[in-house]
Amino acid sequence: MSIWLILFYICLAGTVGGVINALINRSGFELPKFVKIEGVTVYKPGLLGNMLVSAAAAGVSWGLYGPLSSYAIGTLETAQESPTVTIGQLMGAVLVGTAGAKWFTSEIDRETWRATAVKAAGQPADASKSKALSLATPMEALNLVK
Repeated sequence: MSIWLILFYICLAGTVGGVINALINRSGFELPKFVKIEGVTVYKPGLLGNMLVSAAAAGVSWGLYGPLSSYAIGTLETAQESPTVTIGQLMGAVLVGTAGAKWFTSEIDRETWRATAVKAAGQPADASKSKALSLATPMEALNLVK
C-alpha cells in the first residue's frame, strides 16, 4: 500500500472526528458562511471546516508520531549533504500552520466579544439575557445584544 494512500485513510478517519465534533457542538451541521459584525466580515467554517481541520489533525498526528515519521519524501540534489524532508517535518509544518490559523480565529472571537461588550454595556440590565450570554458562543452573544 502506498504511503499516500495510508495518509489518505488516516485523514479520512479524521473527518469522522470532525463530524462527531459537529454533532456535539452547539452550532451543529451549519454550512460555511460569512457573517457581518460591526462592519467587519467574519468567516464561520461550519461542518466542512470542522471536517477539514480534523482530517489535517489526524494526518499531522500520524505524520509526526506514526511508524513512518522519519520516512524521507524528497531530497535536494543540489546541496552538498543532500538534506531530506521527512514526513515528520512536513506534518510539523502543517501543525504550525494550524496553530497560526487557531490564533487568527481566536483574534476574531476576541473582537466579536469586544463588540458584544460595547453593545451590552449600553443596554439596561437583564438577568435572563445575562445568563444566556454566559452560555453563548461569540456570535450568539453578539446577536443577543443587538
